[in-house]
Amino acid sequence: MYQGVYWHLLNCLDQFRRKGEHQTEVTTLPVQATDLEPTLETNQLYQQLLSVLSPNERRYLTAAYVRGLNVSEMAREFEVSRKTIYWWKAGVAQKAKIIWHKG
Repeated sequence: MYQGVYWHLLNCLDQFRRKGEHQTEVTTLPVQATDLEPTLETNQLYQQLLSVLSPNERRYLTAAYVRGLNVSEMAREFEVSRKTIYWWKAGVAQKAKIIWHKG
C-alpha cells in the first residue's frame, strides 16, 4: 500500500507541476474526478507530511515536485550546498515513510 500511495502522490505532484500552476507553498493536491477516493487519501497523507516537515524540507518538496527544479538549481536559489539539499530530501523521504507506514 505504501508504494502505491507514494507513487500516486508523486504522479499528482508531477501533473500539478506540468500544468504550470506554480505556487510558493503547496497545501493541497489537484483533485481528479476519475479517482476521487484515492486522491482524498493521498491529500490527507500529504497534509500529514507537510505538518511534520521542517520549513526547509517543505521548500525542497515544493521546489522539486511543483517547480521541477533539480538539486543544483535549488542549491543556487536557496544559497546552500548541494549536500544540504540532499539532506533535506532524505528528511522528506524518512518522514514520508513513517507517515505512510502508519496510514
